[in-house]
Amino acid sequence: MSEAPPEWSDRLRQVFRDPPAVAPPSAPDHHPGLALELAEERAAIMEHDGGLTRRRAEALAYQAHGLKPPRSE
Repeated sequence: MSEAPPEWSDRLRQVFRDPPAVAPPSAPDHHPGLALELAEERAAIMEHDGGLTRRRAEALAYQAHGLKPPRSE
């Protein structure tokens, strides 16, 4: 007799089928320096691993952390 898969497996399949557009921020609002550092790290990862341009990666990362993107040079 086959066992039913755990409930989390259905949720996991749903998350991969419909991933969130932007990950929630991981830094509290009362730590703006930490939020900036995490946004820069996230942008670097998205640029390197995701193949995004630096400008696009920064825009998405800063948005995810509730920050205004840096000005373009």
